[in-house]
Amino acid sequence: MLCHFALLSFIFAAPAFAEPAPAGVVLRSVAYAGTGCPSRTVDANLTRTGTLELAFDQFIAEFGPGIPISVSRRSCSFALDLVVPSGWSYAVTGFETRGSYVAFEAGIVSKLEAYVYFQGAPVAERAHFVSNLTGPLNRDLIETAKADTALVWSPCLRQRALNLATKVQLNGERPFPTNRRGLYTIEEGPYTQRYSLSWRRCV
Repeated sequence: MLCHFALLSFIFAAPAFAEPAPAGVVLRSVAYAGTGCPSRTVDANLTRTGTLELAFDQFIAEFGPGIPISVSRRSCSFALDLVVPSGWSYAVTGFETRGSYVAFEAGIVSKLEAYVYFQGAPVAERAHFVSNLTGPLNRDLIETAKADTALVWSPCLRQRALNLATKVQLNGERPFPTNRRGLYTIEEGPYTQRYSLSWRRCV
C-alpha cells in the first residue's frame, strides 16, 4: 500500500537562546500506566540528538455504532527519571508522532494532546501540545502537535521527574449522525511519540 503522509502543523521552534544538549544526560528509569499503554507495551529511548522517543504497541482508538466510549479514548501517563548534569535546565519544545494510520468517515474528529510537567509542579506550570484532525481521512500520518502554552523548564537546583500525559480522543462532529466510524491505529511497527528537548544553562 502506498503511504500518504500529512504534516499537520508546525513544530514548536526551540528558543533562540537554547544550547546543545550537555554531556552526561541519562534516562535512568521510566514508569507508565494507562489504557493506551498496558504493561510491557512501551519502549523509551533518549536518542543521541537529545530527542525522547516513546514507542507504543497498543495506542489504538475507535469510534462508531456499538463501540464503547472507553474505546474511543486512549491515554497514557509517564514518569521519567532523566538525570541532568548540574547547572543545566531543559524543556520539551516539540511533539511529533509517527506510525499511525487513520480511517475517518466525514464528521469524525480526533484530538491528540500531550501535557508536560515536572514532579511537584502546580497545574499552572504545565506545557500543553495539541493536534486536531477532521474526516474524511484515510492515510498514514506524521502528526506534529503545536504548543499552545509557554514552555516549562526543569528546576535548576534539584532533580525532578519529567511527567508526560498523552491522550487521543475520537468523536462525531455535530450535526453529523452518530453512525459514522473512525479508526486511529498503528500502521507498521510501533507508534512513536517524539519529544524534542531544548537546553539552557542555569543562571
